[in-house]
Amino acid sequence: MKNKILKPLSIVLALGSIVSCNLDLYPDTAIPYDKDVPMIQTKEDVDSYDRGVYAHFRACQSGTYKMADDVMFDAFNATTEYGNRLGGLHRLDGSFTSADEYVTDFWYSLYVSITNYNIAIEQVPMSTLDREIYGDALDHLMADAKAARAWSYLQLARRFGKAYNPATAATDLCVPIELVYDQHSRPERASVKAVYDQIKSDLDDAYSILKDEEGEAGSQYFNVDVLRCMYANWHLDTQNYEKAYAYADTVISNTAYALCEDEKQFAAEYFEDAGKEAIMMLPASLKELVGGYGEYINYGADSNSPTKDAFGSGYIPSKTLVSAYDATDLRLKYWFNDTANIPFKSNGSYYQGAFYVFVKYQGNTALNASGVIDGHIAPKPFALPEMYLVAAEAAFKANKKLQAMSKLTTLQSKRGATPTASITLEAIQKEWFRETVGDGLRLECLKRWGLGYSSREGQAGALAKNVLIVTNGYVNKSLPANDYHLCWPIPAYELKVNANLVQNDGYSSVSVD
Repeated sequence: MKNKILKPLSIVLALGSIVSCNLDLYPDTAIPYDKDVPMIQTKEDVDSYDRGVYAHFRACQSGTYKMADDVMFDAFNATTEYGNRLGGLHRLDGSFTSADEYVTDFWYSLYVSITNYNIAIEQVPMSTLDREIYGDALDHLMADAKAARAWSYLQLARRFGKAYNPATAATDLCVPIELVYDQHSRPERASVKAVYDQIKSDLDDAYSILKDEEGEAGSQYFNVDVLRCMYANWHLDTQNYEKAYAYADTVISNTAYALCEDEKQFAAEYFEDAGKEAIMMLPASLKELVGGYGEYINYGADSNSPTKDAFGSGYIPSKTLVSAYDATDLRLKYWFNDTANIPFKSNGSYYQGAFYVFVKYQGNTALNASGVIDGHIAPKPFALPEMYLVAAEAAFKANKKLQAMSKLTTLQSKRGATPTASITLEAIQKEWFRETVGDGLRLECLKRWGLGYSSREGQAGALAKNVLIVTNGYVNKSLPANDYHLCWPIPAYELKVNANLVQNDGYSSVSVD
């Protein structure tokens, strides 16, 4: 394992100080980057670049980055408290355009991160450091940057490109590939196949360096098991089901990780950042908070409340989601709060015991100085339950029904749910819904399966208390499997500054300043 401690991410980062956006002119705070000048000249430079890689990677792992594509679909309903936050994505009506701020921020953040990874990758071979002494540190920086770049392109591909179809991937448009820093480049959109090929290339390069870096529960660093998780996802997307299963099963077989055995472990895993399910868990502290989940878990003191505190969440779980769980399911018990002890405030009234709010990401109280829940929790980019689901789906698609059944029912049993009686793709898909809700995976799952959704009916109690918005585009919305919104629009500003880009089908042009 890496013999180092990840220093606070608030330290001024070499990467972050070089490039802040993809404009023709440098911002006043940027240091012009000359790719012909070696910038890694000391061990401190290596560490600073590496911290920069992890800082950018961590910044895209929580909060809006995870909520945005979940509220698009059938798991959540907007309440009267939501203030139109994520509104276009939730309604998917005429207000969801190429100027949508959440889509634009997602694109921008991922490409800024990629730019900084590219600089690290360019600088490692140019370093003036003695390779005999610092070669290992330089190699690890290269591996970290390539692993982070692979993950970034996978997220972009899943949102802005079509699902990988071997018959059309070579011609289906995806996102631009940028592998070197060039402030003046105006790349075209690459094909889905080209982007996935690049992801695989980066994973292979990272693996060649990290193949002996054993994984451990809650690792803060890229290691061989983190890469196996990415390989499993890559092969699942590209329909190589044998390999997807093999990579996922290898991670599952590592005794460093384990599904929660009881309620105490389950609560600790999700509310204390403790346990053995996280394959990677990035640092978080009172000084180094990450993006929160305030749209799901807006909670605070309220002197007018009967309990002197209240929820006021922008989105609450739909009846479609709540009814997906068995009564004995630990996920229903711990991820959903019935407001009996903490009321829900809406339109000046307080409601208790009438409906559920979503508290899977209520947060770790250790990350709030007052010791209250506020939606901040350590980011966990890769976790064991997802590998069980990847393995179950891949095994089923590879006609390994016994293995698929084993993986699915093991996860269900550990969650206190009734194990499925027979293995079907629908049963696996429903378990993805139950297990990964809120994790930001719903869009990629529905796109991979070629599905839409039929309803996101509101909870009866929430409807009766008038806490949900029920006009068109909110409650009882459905989405066909071929709906163009399953590919997000290329941001309007990118189209304006780069004439080589073309828009995804279905979206009209939007004027931006």
